[in-house]
Amino acid sequence: MALGYNNLTGTIPSTLSELKQLVYLYLPNNQISGSLPPSFSSLTAISSFYIPNNLLSGTIPTMASLQDFSLSSNLISGTIPQGLKNIRYLDLSSNELSGTIPIF
Repeated sequence: MALGYNNLTGTIPSTLSELKQLVYLYLPNNQISGSLPPSFSSLTAISSFYIPNNLLSGTIPTMASLQDFSLSSNLISGTIPQGLKNIRYLDLSSNELSGTIPIF
């Protein structure tokens, strides 16, 4: 799903987690706010998750199948989850993270 560089507003609906075959989510440079739904941890097929330059807040849910992950330039807080076992690209720059860098 690619919806980047639009003027999308509001929150990410938790019903997206019902798309069990979703492998790619691309929503950069919008005005999306709120937190990432905890139900996103049930997206077992997703490998690319790219949502930088929005207004997202809250913590990062564990999505073990992720390979490419960017939430840069948001308002994400908390720690980096340790369950990112398949990660090959990770960009969480320009957020409000704390804690230690996990060993993947």
